[in-house]
Amino acid sequence: MAHERPLAVVVLAAGQGKRIGHPLLPKVLLPLNGRALLGYVLQTVQQLSPEALYVVVGFRGEMVEQYVREHFQEAQLVWQQEQRGTGHAVWQTAPMLERFPGDVLVLPGDVPLVRAAVLQQLRHAHQAHRAVVSLLSTLMPEPHGYGRILRDAEGRLVGIVEERDATPQQRKLREVNTGVLMAQAAWLYRLLPQLCPDNAQQEYYLTDVVALCVQHGLPVWAELVPEWEQFQGVNTWEELERLQQLAKTIADAR
Repeated sequence: MAHERPLAVVVLAAGQGKRIGHPLLPKVLLPLNGRALLGYVLQTVQQLSPEALYVVVGFRGEMVEQYVREHFQEAQLVWQQEQRGTGHAVWQTAPMLERFPGDVLVLPGDVPLVRAAVLQQLRHAHQAHRAVVSLLSTLMPEPHGYGRILRDAEGRLVGIVEERDATPQQRKLREVNTGVLMAQAAWLYRLLPQLCPDNAQQEYYLTDVVALCVQHGLPVWAELVPEWEQFQGVNTWEELERLQQLAKTIADAR
């Protein structure tokens, strides 16, 4: 294994969480067994010892900012004043990271059970395959709501399609994007301005950098992780309840 490149981490915590619609809290501050969802994610990425850690805040951002300042002083806050998608969110970190001499790991702030070992696995695969962009994928038994991984006839990653934009055939695919992505910083901030909001949400999707890489002939990689449970996010109260049980089971197993 070659010497590991420097790592910066960007945690996306600007979203509103419209479907769960808590009257007071932004989604990333919803409690899971007494701790905010975002707290789990930040504690996990700390185990990777990143050179820099950024949290992108937006909806009810003052609350998220206060939480981060109180519990994770080493994290730096970046504002996304207008929520225009994940690609737009990451673009807010360009002034800090476009000259960063390594890789940028991007992950959502509402996926509390993702394991540090799996993030490290992505880091190793990303470097081993000399990829410009890599991501973690998994096979979901019920892939509803997740972006689907698109592969060519040889099984090579060629893109990601969000469910709202997918054809009925594509929706049958069970390999999904987990929302965890790693990219070479120099390329990432060159590709982000090329994103177009020509989709059902009219947003700038970070996932579109995969198809851009393929168009430009740049290497991409999808690291398939079998344990899909750890990538469950929170969009409904039912999902939060399910994660409560799963988190307790994991804690008991340890």
